[in-house]
Amino acid sequence: MSDEIYLIKRNGGWFRPNAAGYTLTLADAGHYTKAEAEAYRDHAGGITIHSAKEIAADLKRERERLTLAINRIDATLRVLGATNAAGPPICDANLHVYKPDPRWPWFCQECGYGEHERLKHKSPTVAY
Repeated sequence: MSDEIYLIKRNGGWFRPNAAGYTLTLADAGHYTKAEAEAYRDHAGGITIHSAKEIAADLKRERERLTLAINRIDATLRVLGATNAAGPPICDANLHVYKPDPRWPWFCQECGYGEHERLKHKSPTVAY
């Protein structure tokens, strides 16, 4: 018996664990043995089975996408003044105090973004 992991796909969605619905996210897809995956394929049409090795590049892209999403969430929490349990905020180096441009005061002199762009500017109400 092989210990290889298989994922099951039908109509563009991946089976969730225990075949409890579908997901478009590989991170939420269920892991099946080859025998389990083949049994589902034999009982329903439109099913394809994929070894985890076959879709390794897709899994890496999914990990990168999720990492970027976590970074955006951390940046947003930092702007809102929440603490980041994972460590220091990732966006500290990119934040600066809003400086109105002399010609166009509604834009920042340093970055060109508006004052409301809190992911670029330190908020005066948030302690850093």
